[in-house]
Amino acid sequence: MRRISYALFLSLVSLRLAAAESVSWCQFDLPPMYIASGPEAGSGIVDGHAAFLMSKMPEFEHKWQYSNIARAQADIKAGHPLICGGLQRNAERESYMLFAEPFYASTPPQLILPSSRRASLKPWLNAAGEVKLSQAVSASGLTLGISSGRSYGQAIDEQLGTLRNHPAIISRPAADDVGEGLIRMMQLGRLDMAIAFGSELRIYRQHYPNPADPLVTLPIAGMPRLIPAYFVAPQTDWGRRMIARINALQRQYWNDPDFRRSAFLRQDAEGRKRTEAYLRELDPRRKR
Repeated sequence: MRRISYALFLSLVSLRLAAAESVSWCQFDLPPMYIASGPEAGSGIVDGHAAFLMSKMPEFEHKWQYSNIARAQADIKAGHPLICGGLQRNAERESYMLFAEPFYASTPPQLILPSSRRASLKPWLNAAGEVKLSQAVSASGLTLGISSGRSYGQAIDEQLGTLRNHPAIISRPAADDVGEGLIRMMQLGRLDMAIAFGSELRIYRQHYPNPADPLVTLPIAGMPRLIPAYFVAPQTDWGRRMIARINALQRQYWNDPDFRRSAFLRQDAEGRKRTEAYLRELDPRRKR
């Protein structure tokens, strides 16, 4: 009888394990948000936060799905059961993605260009020293590099939308190291300027510390002080269930030290303070 009971127990356990639902999480090679290769693999901001969430969802079988932004967006649009972190909101994505409450905020992307070309943009700077992007691209004669399929935030996306198919816009697939690749093209003389995040410029400067023509940055008009980043899922019943679970976990563990280490990874004390205040402002339900 004991043998029968033990056999029944094992069969029930095996059945439970076999029935565990599989959840795929995106992974890109997009430092500092994702670090998929090299000695620091797995130590990106989204890597750490996604791993924290996985640890609090033991009833699922979790796995990483290495991809690129364009492919991941296509999979989510097709309704595949996939979660991606670190994405920004825009109208096009909102048509087929569900967004969890934001878990991170970064400074907005900027215009990056060699210092020798900065004077060329003076006519298109506003009183605050910000570039009026659509006007500058249309009239300056300078080429601008962007990553296709990437969102730079609503204000920049809208300005780029007015420049669709403009000959001065050079679009590079987002699969190819995103911002750092555009900066490299610019240094090789294939672009005059590019849009990238400050973190991408910092990484580039670590790899190429002494360029002949130093790079400078200019803020882009219309951008907010910080841009939130989100986990997203497809607009399906599965996606709604997963986003609700992520939201509940982020609220539950908001003050947990391990949560803070993962959500605010790679930020200094001032950056963490600024991010926390901003996320509370966006979602007042978060615990203080």
